[in-house]
Amino acid sequence: MKEVLYKNLNMKSGLALILIFTFMVWGWYNWHEKRQYEDYITNSMMSDDLWHVSHSSEEAMNVMEDVITTKTITPEQASALSREFSRIHELTWKYEAMAHEFDRVGERDDLGIGSETSLAAGDIARYFKNLSDELGESKQIPEDKLKRYQSVLNLTSGWYQVDQDVFGPDTMERLKESGIQSDLWVQYLMALQKSTINTVEDIPVTVEILDFDAYLE
Repeated sequence: MKEVLYKNLNMKSGLALILIFTFMVWGWYNWHEKRQYEDYITNSMMSDDLWHVSHSSEEAMNVMEDVITTKTITPEQASALSREFSRIHELTWKYEAMAHEFDRVGERDDLGIGSETSLAAGDIARYFKNLSDELGESKQIPEDKLKRYQSVLNLTSGWYQVDQDVFGPDTMERLKESGIQSDLWVQYLMALQKSTINTVEDIPVTVEILDFDAYLE
């Protein structure tokens, strides 16, 4: 009888050890997978994505300055603006969503990230894409439209200034050093959002961010 009890106890102990070991392996595997995913996101983000937001903001700003100075726009300029704003839209949308995925926003952190920047950039990209398709040659820009284009320039210069304020001259290096676990990239998105909202609010007429392309028409 005692031998049977000992055998049962040994079997239960063995099963318990196996379960504990299994949970330990499973926990380590999940942790390892998460770290690999975070490392991948960090490398992708720090080496490429958010740097391109800054770069595209600067490129769009330079093109808009030329357009406003010359009071003309060429098909090539419209196409370039569409391309740069599309990139800003896609990448800010991606990382706005990622901020929610990694639970970096909301009441817990007293942080909030909306989609104002990505939506405005998407609308502007769509406007210049349509314009580039319509233009056959350079086109003079009337004064009333120049004022609207100035708002676009203000957006891009604001976004570029955010990069300088948050990251300084070494954007990519700062992002690589900080990684996904830091708040630096979240602060960057929040600063972009604040800049977008402030710029739109400063426009003399009421403009809906969801209909920014309609404002430019």
